[in-house]
Amino acid sequence: MKKNQNATLITVAAAVAVAAVVAGAAVASRQGPSDTPLSGSAVPLPGSPSLSPTPSTTPSATPTPTPTKPVTAKKVRLDLDKLPQGRAPQLTYVRGRKVLGGAGEELTVPGKGQIVEVARLGNDVLVMLYNDIGKTEMARFAYGQESGPRVPDVSSLVVDASGGSGAYVISKYDKDGGELQGGSITFENSELGSGVEVHKLPRPNDFELRVLAVIDGVVYFQSKPDLQTPTWSLYTWKPSETRATRVKTVTRPTALSDNGQLAASIESHADMSTCSAVAAVATGRRNLRTCDYSISGFTPDGSVAYGGSAYQDGYADGISIALNTQTGNLITEWNGLSFRDSIAEDDQHLLMIVDDGPETNAAIIRCTIVGGACERATDLSKADLVFGS
Repeated sequence: MKKNQNATLITVAAAVAVAAVVAGAAVASRQGPSDTPLSGSAVPLPGSPSLSPTPSTTPSATPTPTPTKPVTAKKVRLDLDKLPQGRAPQLTYVRGRKVLGGAGEELTVPGKGQIVEVARLGNDVLVMLYNDIGKTEMARFAYGQESGPRVPDVSSLVVDASGGSGAYVISKYDKDGGELQGGSITFENSELGSGVEVHKLPRPNDFELRVLAVIDGVVYFQSKPDLQTPTWSLYTWKPSETRATRVKTVTRPTALSDNGQLAASIESHADMSTCSAVAAVATGRRNLRTCDYSISGFTPDGSVAYGGSAYQDGYADGISIALNTQTGNLITEWNGLSFRDSIAEDDQHLLMIVDDGPETNAAIIRCTIVGGACERATDLSKADLVFGS
């Protein structure tokens, strides 16, 4: 998976609905991937065992739910042309120049600059893209129209699960595009009845400053003190305060669970191969460690970590995986395609941007975590696909 890899820019992407044409398809659209076996696709398990009970809205002292039934690991080989067509992604995503999905209207982004990231923040759509001189900038759209001046040098962008608050980083670059020391974080809260609350945090001494998440009004970000330091540190920032706090239990983070209780991180790195871990943020206690896979995200309930191969190089991953965060056991491995990006649509399904290699048609597919059944969530095309934050 490429979504949470750290590079000069973190390119991210995200997910929404197409009506079913027949009654049977309407049922399938509510249940996920079709339960009709097709060549090249896994047989879905419509009543397959859940990995966890329905999550409570109150954070538990134990950050990961206990599986209700053991799950046998499954490896699924996919043929993109033979997958059935399902409903559109239910999260914000980009297809070509159009921002689709999520709780908002469809938007067509003007111009030709490559779209790097997109997020819905309140009634606005924030779009991070390359401008005509090859540098990034962030454009804001309100009710379908561009609103206000573009913000240059935005290097990462996230919103919280509700879409009510978000944060972005403005970095510094030299004339050749090399990242310099220093940057700042801007937090916006659009849930106020009287307008938008904005806070800024200068970080003049940081390198590779990136925002990872906004959770319950707290911004989680990473940075390192110099370019020679091999690991990033994790920080939290309450926008009402003028300083951030380092989280000493986590180094080199790659993802956070929606409640902020679990963190995935890279523990070691050699020749493009990595060992990753999932740990409790509060204590640093490791739930799992793997040198077979990389971890790029979690399902909303935190019971599943998803990612790809431990060897991260080249065009895309050759596999996509789901692991139980409590036991570390493999749940499902998908192969047979180039897996460019993944995101959890809900606790039971992953959305993946896939193709058969460079210059081939691509699609977003939806796969059931337990059982591995998949369907296409978009048509096959050469249009650019990006998941929203």
